[in-house]
This record gives sequence, C-alpha cells and structure tokens, in this order.
Amino acid sequence: MMLSRASECAGKGFQIFFPLFLFFSAIFCGYTRVNNLFHLSALCLLVMLAANASLRRQLFSDRRLNLGLLLSTLMLGYFCLTTL
Repeated sequence: MMLSRASECAGKGFQIFFPLFLFFSAIFCGYTRVNNLFHLSALCLLVMLAANASLRRQLFSDRRLNLGLLLSTLMLGYFCLTTL
C-alpha cells in the first residue's frame, strides 16, 4: 500500500516537473532552477519505476521501448554531465 502511494505521488510529480523542465529549458537554458526541474522529474520517474512492479514489467518487456529508453538515458546522461 505504501509503495503504491509513493508510485502514485511520483507519477503526479513526474507529470508536473517534466513538462515544466521541457518548457523552461527552451527559454532559460543553463539556469540552475531549470536543471533542478530535470533532476526532480528524473527522481520522480525512478521512484515510480521502483515502487510499481507492473509498470516495470510493462516498460521493460518491449524491445523497441528498451532501445528508446537507452537512447533517452544516454541523452539525459550527456545533459547531466554537461551541466556539471
């Protein structure tokens, strides 16, 4: 019950923080607050995946989706490294 609540809250947080990050990164690229939005959305996504086993199974069972996630992870990793 506790994990499902954490997953639900993380999902709502992800739905808020990630679009805000996308919007503000186009306007204020390189500012710390925009980078914080990215890190908050990434944290919400990780909590959502860690807390919801059925979501994990559904996401990682599709081969094409795994390739897309890998490419997205590489891009996001590059973004994180360039902001250091």
